[in-house]
Amino acid sequence: MRPFWPWLPILWGGAALAAWVRLGEPALFVALGLAIVWVIGLLSGLGPAVRTPLDWPLTFIVLWLPVNYWASADKASSIPAAANLLAGVAVFYLVVAVAQAGRRPRWPFYAFLLAGAALLCVIVLVPEGMRVRLPLPGPVIALARRLGETVNANVLAGALLPAAVIAAGLALGPGKAAFRVACGFLVLAAIVVMALGTSRGALLGLGAGVLVVLLALGPRHRIVALVLVMAAGVAAWRIGPTTLLESLGTGGAAGSLSGRLEIWSRALYALQDFVFTGIGIGTFHLVIPLLYPYFTVGFDTPIPHAHNHFLQVGADLGLPGLWAYVTITILSSGLLIVAMRRRAARRQRYQLAAILGALVAVWTHGLFDAVLWDTKPAFLLWWLFGLAITAFFEE
Repeated sequence: MRPFWPWLPILWGGAALAAWVRLGEPALFVALGLAIVWVIGLLSGLGPAVRTPLDWPLTFIVLWLPVNYWASADKASSIPAAANLLAGVAVFYLVVAVAQAGRRPRWPFYAFLLAGAALLCVIVLVPEGMRVRLPLPGPVIALARRLGETVNANVLAGALLPAAVIAAGLALGPGKAAFRVACGFLVLAAIVVMALGTSRGALLGLGAGVLVVLLALGPRHRIVALVLVMAAGVAAWRIGPTTLLESLGTGGAAGSLSGRLEIWSRALYALQDFVFTGIGIGTFHLVIPLLYPYFTVGFDTPIPHAHNHFLQVGADLGLPGLWAYVTITILSSGLLIVAMRRRAARRQRYQLAAILGALVAVWTHGLFDAVLWDTKPAFLLWWLFGLAITAFFEE
């Protein structure tokens, strides 16, 4: 049993996907039961090859999910959100299993870049108003129209963000010219998607992530980072802090900075009133307008999330779940910094810096959005956590 234990997340990850796609609550309970048994077995000594410093906070989140689901006012909305969370945790452990038990530490890293490149294909499913501005062949546009379903441009930009930062870090590093050019193309394509979708938060996250990559790489790159910071400071001064903040807060369902501030305040109210259990994962769009009506945004405007990553986690899972999640983020970033301070090999240092930059980019974007939490592309962030842990172990 022990040799197979690291690969069992495939079972509960698959059950979570089944709950999300069609089977609903029964499949969710199966996935949750398998996940609970698996994490308890892991802490009991099974699967030592996939033990990580994140096991305890991850176990807490898995064990806390039944309590949170019980507190949910709308089980139908909580089922896909909980399934996305369980699938994400499964992806995390599968990344670790491939790198540690499978002894293929580089496979998950480069597969993450391929996943980012594959996401570019989803651009054909953006709304029609944005699609017509893209240089797409006529047959592709016709196929996209027949598919019907559209993808939110801000969600796509946020999903592309971590892969774009990692690609930027690798484009700066050593390696074959063709590979570096491909990484550069991925970065440029992601910038185009972010610009067309007017995702200012994603662009800000990309800039912050690249800045962290430069700062982490050494004195030569820090000079470039200093120049970029000075240029950004001058631009912010010319634009004006108030205008800049209003621009960053504008867009999406929030509409304006004042609307975003109102949504943040409602998320804080929910965290204060449901401090222990949370409102129930995936129910923000239903609970918040009923208990804490909007005035600036408007009651009839659909607000799917808190437009802030950590406020969304806190409102969904309560303070205990938020504590566990913050622990995961701090440990992931801290372990990367520790690995870099060990003076890793030059090529590996670029990878460590790129992963750290991707995490910073996600948190920067998370100040204004919550794209990578309880959504379909949220597994990418758990994948990124897995890359941080495997990079630490590899070093």
